[in-house]
Amino acid sequence: MIKSYRLEIGNRCNPRSLQRIAFAVNCISELSGVDLSKTYTIAFVSIRDIAIALRVALLSKGKEELGKVYNWEVINLIRLWGKVLSAYPKESGLRPLIYPYAQVTSGLMRLVPSPRNYGLRFHCARYLIDLMGSSGVYIPVASALLEALNCREVLKGKGGAAENARKQKKNGRGEKGNEKRIVKPLDWRCILRVSDNSLKSKHFREGVVNQCLLLLTKFLSTLSRSVALPEVAYPTLAGLRRFGKTVSTPAYSKQARQLVRIAEENCQLVLSLRARLDFGAKGVADYSCIESPLKFTKDKTPLEEFCEKLVQQEIEEAKAFDSGLTEVDELPEQESDSDVEEEDKKMEAAADRPLLLKAGSSGADENGDEEDVVEDLEISDEEIDEDESD
Repeated sequence: MIKSYRLEIGNRCNPRSLQRIAFAVNCISELSGVDLSKTYTIAFVSIRDIAIALRVALLSKGKEELGKVYNWEVINLIRLWGKVLSAYPKESGLRPLIYPYAQVTSGLMRLVPSPRNYGLRFHCARYLIDLMGSSGVYIPVASALLEALNCREVLKGKGGAAENARKQKKNGRGEKGNEKRIVKPLDWRCILRVSDNSLKSKHFREGVVNQCLLLLTKFLSTLSRSVALPEVAYPTLAGLRRFGKTVSTPAYSKQARQLVRIAEENCQLVLSLRARLDFGAKGVADYSCIESPLKFTKDKTPLEEFCEKLVQQEIEEAKAFDSGLTEVDELPEQESDSDVEEEDKKMEAAADRPLLLKAGSSGADENGDEEDVVEDLEISDEEIDEDESD
């Protein structure tokens, strides 16, 4: 069953196959509880194979070795075993696998720190946070998300459409020139690696900020009832404050400040409840990192309420994306190392065609390949000046 999942279901991912993957993961997760000892053996071998491939990729840094771990087959296996470990977090038969799973997933998340691979980083961070919330084991994820949040593409990104319009007008280009370049919104559920065209787009910057803040909110929410929240959250909140001061887009700064404000409110609540305890740090030894001796009067903490709101927004955005899905939009705008040679051939073939096609015209084939070629060829003067300044 695991082999069929790995080779037939988990070897690809697009918006139309997400439900099938989720169904297979849930089925295997439930069946794993029938015989935990056998599940341990299968999971251990699978995680060990990923660890061996990851070690080879770390030592060689070659494209072929990186391709063996940077693919949907590996990511969907990480998704599967994360779900299994989250389903049986207290079982002694599977709990020893949490540490090697977290180590392998963290190493995979930081293997290639390029912004083009942030899709893979978000997937790994999501699985680790889910495991952290169900098992009560603290897993350091915030630093990788803060690193993605402070990338150059986000910090120095353009302020919005108004600023772009002013620069285009200054360069002698009007709205007509702006219509030539169309980049589709990114569905991060199905993206491991984005293209160079998407890397410079507003959709990429917004997506990175939204994903990082959502995952950081989930991370802090799992600790919102912990007696150690003020100390554990301090580095994360310091990084968010720094991001709010340095980012050039006011909307991103506002989002970060909002999360900091709610987290500080939760920290003050924990401090006030912690001051009422009649024992010190030694008395907390019987509790795990996330379990807390604190007695909360409300059903949900401020971070839990804010996290629930963001998750609901994410669900609504996913439904809106799926409702407008077309055959051309089925495959997300991303590329892999194996497609580089094919893309070069398409660029050479496109050199003989006129550059008057627009995205979505009849010149695109059923996979939208020619659309991407036209978008890549029509580079604005603003981007040329940006490259020369870099």
